Amino acid sequence: MEGNLHTRYREMLRLAADAQRWRILQLLGERALTVSELVELMDIEQPAVSHHLGRLRGAGLVTSRIEGRSRRYSWTRPDPGSDAGEVARLLRRLLGNGGAREPVAT
Repeated sequence: MEGNLHTRYREMLRLAADAQRWRILQLLGERALTVSELVELMDIEQPAVSHHLGRLRGAGLVTSRIEGRSRRYSWTRPDPGSDAGEVARLLRRLLGNGGAREPVAT
């Protein structure tokens, strides 16, 4: 069981360490955004933004809500003590106050 937990933590951190996903998390830390807003802010193509958001959603780090004809993405607010909650708290600390920090290249 503990091995699975460490594997899940490692996967979530690996996903967040990608430079474009890191930037998405930084931007979503400021406010909820649509794919179009992220495309404009990041200057990358819409399919790439959607792909990264899908990976972050799959890891439980990002959620979305429908607003009219768009989806607005934001950080997930996981249950305290959950796997996603522990990793999200760590990432928020890393992205917080000094949010300009870059991920370490692997």
